Amino acid sequence: RDSKYAILKMPSGETRMVLSTCIATIGTVSNSDHQIERLGKAGRNRWLGRRPRTRPVAMNPVDHPMVVVKVELLVDTLVLEQVC
Repeated sequence: RDSKYAILKMPSGETRMVLSTCIATIGTVSNSDHQIERLGKAGRNRWLGRRPRTRPVAMNPVDHPMVVVKVELLVDTLVLEQVC
């Protein structure tokens, strides 16, 4: 260990010089197959607290949040035109 750098010996035998002020966790990630795991059914997704996602195209216009904003804007402009 020099004043500014520390020499690390990797498992492959390679040596690297790293700043002495760096902080690291040494080891391997546990349960690395977690991201590969398939849920298998919709119910298992629900157990994890994930709600089903409904596509906006499949909704009625009344149920879609973006349509409500458009309708409100349209009503506001109609009201403004009637007032003027």
